Amino acid sequence: MMDADKNSILTDQFNRRIVYLRLSVIGQCNFQCCFCKPNGGLSALDNQEPPTLEELIRIARLFTQEGVRKIRVTGGEPLLRPDLPLLIEELLRLEGLSDLGLTTNGYYLAEQIGALAQAGLRRVNVSLVSLDAAKFQKITGGGDLQRVLRGLKRALETLAGPVKINVAVRRRFNEDEIADFARLTLRSRYSVRFIEQMPIGTQTPWAPEDVLPIAAIRQQLQETFGLEPVPDGDPCAGPAVRCRIPGACGELGFISPITENFCSHCNRIRLTPDGKLRPCLLSDQETDLLRPLRNGANDGDLQALIRQVLRSKPERHLINEADFVRSQRAMVQIGG
Repeated sequence: MMDADKNSILTDQFNRRIVYLRLSVIGQCNFQCCFCKPNGGLSALDNQEPPTLEELIRIARLFTQEGVRKIRVTGGEPLLRPDLPLLIEELLRLEGLSDLGLTTNGYYLAEQIGALAQAGLRRVNVSLVSLDAAKFQKITGGGDLQRVLRGLKRALETLAGPVKINVAVRRRFNEDEIADFARLTLRSRYSVRFIEQMPIGTQTPWAPEDVLPIAAIRQQLQETFGLEPVPDGDPCAGPAVRCRIPGACGELGFISPITENFCSHCNRIRLTPDGKLRPCLLSDQETDLLRPLRNGANDGDLQALIRQVLRSKPERHLINEADFVRSQRAMVQIGG
């Protein structure tokens, strides 16, 4: 295998080094969240043949050979893939990979975390929008909050690495639960990350006035608990600004894609569940990687295509600009 550090480092036209691949492995999800999947479902995607395990491994290997060091497995809901433990095991065999994570809604986590840990998984992110059982059931289209909380507890007991809870916050939606989420970190080593909700998909509800700025969330928690910074020296780290409540077992993270965007140091690229390379989450610019792979393209051809896609990565999103156009694809079609 080539020495990616010397020969093949993915860098876009703005000199941002791309070291992080979001790998969506399935387009189906057992939840019907209003902010992720539009009403009526996504029949075209639901019928799409997802990449096979062998195809996913080959794609991931192409990226690690090009200098990617971190992969996050996402969905849809990745725990719906029966071969997920084997996929995790094979990904961890890739030379050069230093970090592998998984993002899930947590519904099947309690039952599957043992097999995933045995495969080598060390860290997990669980997307969770409410700690109120009735609200959670309504938002998710019938999800069971207690089952998700059991999965989180089992993950803490089983995994050696961090267990993160991703909370997309919106005004008049779940802003009254911010302190409750923060309290989860007091006696457990959860990392709770507050994220400004983004405008993904034209059929999903979003308006600028719904955005609760991260600065306001931090101020509320500072006044309620007090906060202290947590240093982060990981070059593959995501965009979260990390803090903790003094004396807490866990920590808090703050991600502000709307009010304080971090586009200037974006280090990631995405593969959608139908095999499209997407260099920016908030742009519908995509390039099909799976089709040429299935049509017999060799590794050199595919790596050239990957580099070409990176050269077209936009400098920044345009959410706060007058000419911003919302993504046509819903979040479940893109990958979490």
